[in-house]
Amino acid sequence: MTQRPVTPPTLTEVIDLSDRAMAPTEPLPLAPDSMPLEDVGSAAKAPLTAPTLADLDAALVASIVEALRPRLHSWLEVEVRLAVAKSMPTLSERLAATLRDELDGKLPGLVQHALAEARRVRLDR
Repeated sequence: MTQRPVTPPTLTEVIDLSDRAMAPTEPLPLAPDSMPLEDVGSAAKAPLTAPTLADLDAALVASIVEALRPRLHSWLEVEVRLAVAKSMPTLSERLAATLRDELDGKLPGLVQHALAEARRVRLDR
């Protein structure tokens, strides 16, 4: 039995080229998307597992949600606009009444503070 060489031969050493002048004199660089042979063995050893039913369900749910999301957002926006438009008169009346009540409660204190400030400025002259 013959022993294997320490380093494996290159393709140019294995393939007999008819024109030796065209043969590369040094190893060619690997292509950007290539994988070293050492990594092929470890990649092949990685266990391949089939997706579980839960994984498939999760992927299905995610795809349905992504497909529905734009339509649901559009529908929701239209419904909210319609609801706000219908209730706008009632909301504006309630808001005005709330603001009037708040102003009526705070106005005497604001006027009293303004008069006290005016008197203080007048006395400082």
